[in-house]
Amino acid sequence: MGSNNLGIGHCNLYSNFTGFSNVAVGNNTLFNNETGTHNVAVGHLSLSSNNTGVNNTVVGVESALRSISGDENVYMGYDVVRNALTADANVAIGSSNGSGLISTNSNVSIGFRGEASGGCSISIGAEAKATAPNSHTYGCLSSNSGENSAVYGVGINNTGSNSFIFHNHIVK
Repeated sequence: MGSNNLGIGHCNLYSNFTGFSNVAVGNNTLFNNETGTHNVAVGHLSLSSNNTGVNNTVVGVESALRSISGDENVYMGYDVVRNALTADANVAIGSSNGSGLISTNSNVSIGFRGEASGGCSISIGAEAKATAPNSHTYGCLSSNSGENSAVYGVGINNTGSNSFIFHNHIVK
């Protein structure tokens, strides 16, 4: 039944078999965890679908709700990265952040309803989105779906690859 686990709340670590060194605080946190180790889940239903994921830190109600086997993630805020299934090495901070993150790795997203889901992507700002590989978006309400590109500014939409846009000006 695992060892060195701590559960505070109803049905925490309910399915735990060999998972060890987990902390689950809040109802149904780490509910399906069987072999996952070194996870911290705080908040109702956080990491509730986790089965084998290791070394995750999740703080927030319904955060990482559907994550099954993601490793090395840090998620903070209400309903963060709800749909991620197997994503690894990601950071998402801010309410409703990361809704498009399913299985890509090494993304960082900070801000309300932000999203970095392209793989090695970064988004910073409320509703900032970086959805292509190696895309970076800095600024509220901006989006970047161009590979290997960066957007700096508010309300900018980029779809071109290998570009750098600074306050609506393409920099060459």
